[in-house]
Order: sequence, then C-alpha cells, then structure tokens
Amino acid sequence: MDINAFHIYWSPSKKERSFKAYFILTAILSALEWKKNQQGKLTFYADRYTMDFFEKNKLCDFWDKCDNETLDREIDPKRFDANTFYAIGKFNALKHEMAPCAMIDIDLVIWKNIDEILKNNVGVFSHYEKTTPSSIWYPTKDGIQIPKGYQFSKDWDFEDFALNTSFIYFNDEELKNYFVEQAMRYMENNFITSKRDNIGNPEILFVEQRLLRMCYKDMGVLDKCSPLIDVVWGANEGEFLNPEHRSWDFYNFDNNDIATHTWIAKQAIEKNELYQNYMCVRLIEKILELDHRYYDVLKNVEAVKPYVRLLDEYSDGEGLVKNKKASKVLYKK
Repeated sequence: MDINAFHIYWSPSKKERSFKAYFILTAILSALEWKKNQQGKLTFYADRYTMDFFEKNKLCDFWDKCDNETLDREIDPKRFDANTFYAIGKFNALKHEMAPCAMIDIDLVIWKNIDEILKNNVGVFSHYEKTTPSSIWYPTKDGIQIPKGYQFSKDWDFEDFALNTSFIYFNDEELKNYFVEQAMRYMENNFITSKRDNIGNPEILFVEQRLLRMCYKDMGVLDKCSPLIDVVWGANEGEFLNPEHRSWDFYNFDNNDIATHTWIAKQAIEKNELYQNYMCVRLIEKILELDHRYYDVLKNVEAVKPYVRLLDEYSDGEGLVKNKKASKVLYKK
C-alpha cells in the first residue's frame, strides 16, 4: 500500500535544542524501519529549532521530506495552550496529509509490514486504554476542562476505552478531517488553569485518545477500526491487562513484536545509565544492520559518539553486558 506517513516533534520553546542519544537513535530507526516495510513518502514535521539540530547533525536524510515551517506558522500561542496540548502538532500535520495517511510517534518503531491491518480498516490506532474506574488520567467528563461556550456531545460515552494514538492511520479523508476539526475545536482558547503534571493531564488525553473513539462512533465506522496491537493499558494498574487481551513488552527493542514504544519508559531510561548503554548500542546495531554506511553519520553526532565507541570496543550489546558496562534490566524489582 502507498501511504503518506509522518513523524512530528514540535515544541513552543524558542531555544536551541539538544537530544539524548536514545531519542535520536529511536527516531532514526523508526524512520528506517517504516521506509523498509511500507511504501510511500515519510515526512518529518518539526519546529525550526528542532530541525536546526537535525540539519546540523546531517540527520534529515533519514526522511523523504523535512518541514520546519508548517507547524510554527499554524500553531498560534494566543489561541492554543501548546504547553498543555503538547501534541497539537499531530493535528496540524494531519490537515496537510491526504488519506490514506499515518502518523507515527517519533519514539515508536514498527518492525513489520502492516498492510494487512491497514487495508482491512478505515482507521487504525495503537492500542486500547482502560478509562474506568476514573483516575487523574481519565476522570469523569466533569473533571475535564472545556473552553468557554464548548459542550461535549450528549452521545459521547466517557466510560468507553480510550484509543492510544502513538500510531494513527486514516483510510478516509472525511473521517480524518472530522477528527482534526473536533480536536481543534476543543483545544482552541482552552487554556488549562489547573496545575498538573502533563503526563497525567486529562485534557491532552481527552483530545488525543478519548476523542478518536468518539469520532469513530459519530461517523459510524467504529466496527471498521482496529488496534495495531490488541492490548489494553490499565492506567490505574500501570500495566497491560490480561487475560482478555495479550500482553506487550512495549519498550523492549528485542521483543520481536509488531512495534516497540519507549513511551512512559523514558523516565526510567533517563535514570538508568547502564540500561541506556545497552539500549543505545543495540539501536546502533539495528541501524547498521540496515545499512553500515550510516556508521559515518552516527559517529559524528555528539550525543551518540560515546555509544559508537562502546560498540567499537565491545563488539555488541551482549559484550557490554558481559563486561558489566550495560544492563538489559530497565525496571528493578
């Protein structure tokens, strides 16, 4: 299937960017694996400061097109609370991509061809998320701030599963546009007054993950939409739930599953130097397996250099572990 696909990374911050090696390497591998397995153009939408970093480090060639203008031009900080709605860029980018199209989070790697899933559905999302009992992430509708004059549709069910949108696919232009329009209508002039950690922000989770299912229902296509991975995240439990749906070792780059997503594991990764060593060397190995010529690019990226040296010295991730320079264990029991 020929699909327009895109990554986004947009921030309202007007300052020079720097990124950790695991973020850079995950983004590169996400782009390479998508282009290996799927047909169609892959675009990277970013703010100017982010794109400056990627251009300076000669990383833009991993995408078919890099756009550093669209999101900066269209996201108006006087109309949108970009600090709360930090994923607003995905909605703006969706406006510019014609269906069939896919949005892939830049920290998500899809390892396999997924044409069979895509061609049999009008819409595809990453996975389910449980919304009951209510929580700081998924409160009742009364716990979600709305802009002046806005009302939730009386037909919307706030106890339905939310749909994680680290991957979204639309095979219908009308459905895609309806979702974008509903999202923008909710976010416009909705400046969040409560002080919360963005990870537990119910407003961004509403517009990204609850609203999509509501739009599927509104358009009468819910039965024609499926998850990329049939798992259910329990926000209260902090894990994927069984036995109704299968489990997913989501952050593991050696999991041999459809996809890997660093997602909420980033906080643990940041604090675990030995795991970062293993992860970054394994990511470099996987990139070089696709094309060893990328070595010359990676060795010149300042944040990545130390891990290239580790690979050179210890041959592979297993060598690092044997010499106690790395660990495969992220979460300590």
